Amino acid sequence: MKHLSSEPLLHGADAPVSLSLERLLVLIPTAVWAVLLFGGDAILRILLSTLTVLVLDNVGCFLQNRYRKGNLPRFRLRGAVVGLLIALLSPADLPILLLLIADLYAVAMLQLFRSEANLPVSLVALTGCLLLLFPAFRSFPLLVDSEGGATLAELLRAGEKPTLSMTDMLLGRMDGNMGEIASLLLLLGGAYLLFRRQIGWQIPLAGIVAAALAAYVTAPDTMSVFYYMGAHLFSGSFLLVLIFVTADRTAAPITGRAGLVCGALFGVLVILFRTYTGLDGSLPAALICSFLARPLDYLLAPLPFGGRRK
Repeated sequence: MKHLSSEPLLHGADAPVSLSLERLLVLIPTAVWAVLLFGGDAILRILLSTLTVLVLDNVGCFLQNRYRKGNLPRFRLRGAVVGLLIALLSPADLPILLLLIADLYAVAMLQLFRSEANLPVSLVALTGCLLLLFPAFRSFPLLVDSEGGATLAELLRAGEKPTLSMTDMLLGRMDGNMGEIASLLLLLGGAYLLFRRQIGWQIPLAGIVAAALAAYVTAPDTMSVFYYMGAHLFSGSFLLVLIFVTADRTAAPITGRAGLVCGALFGVLVILFRTYTGLDGSLPAALICSFLARPLDYLLAPLPFGGRRK
């Protein structure tokens, strides 16, 4: 029987490195845009987080192969992708100590489970939720309306229309975490990953449609429904987490039907979190969806004609 794995593997020793390199290159434009907006603080945190996870993960693999006779790859680039995503999900002025705690936690999980695909949940989502436990991280808002001083979540919950336009949100002319403000770059990166078949189309499509429908149902009467939907889709970490975390092969369901359910669940959960708690909710939603990925695969797996589920 063929072995099914959620981790993207191709023939050849360098295939996992090539896949990680391609994903890393897709994230670079978003990182460059963050540097242009936030300056030196963004450069320091992006480089620190990326290099910390990359170097420590490879050092751990080297030590395990040498002293425990492990069978880990000689070089893994996946740690750089994890470290970069952790940085992009953080504010540009996040205390460096908190960022290092998240990086060390990610490295420990990678070494403990030997591979990101062996974790029962998404590593990036789990690490991001760990940061949410710190009050210093939760003090950073989803998005600040520079004129009123209120967060976007507070304005939307109160039924007040923010001063930002859809163009501002798409082009990233707004405040927020380093990697979540470049909505157009994130969409282009997601389209490239779809073209390269690094991610499936089910989760991004179902997530966007479900979030738009949930926003349509919960939209207040004081603003345009389409603006309310766009404000949820193009602000916060919704697109970043949906495309690069929830749809990642290491945490996403294998079957297409399970992917549709997982994406729809993510979209609805994010809107519910934002509507009733005022928090972004993308990382907790991604964590829940990654935990349900394997049960959904089992429940929704196609059956052979005349067969039964064992």
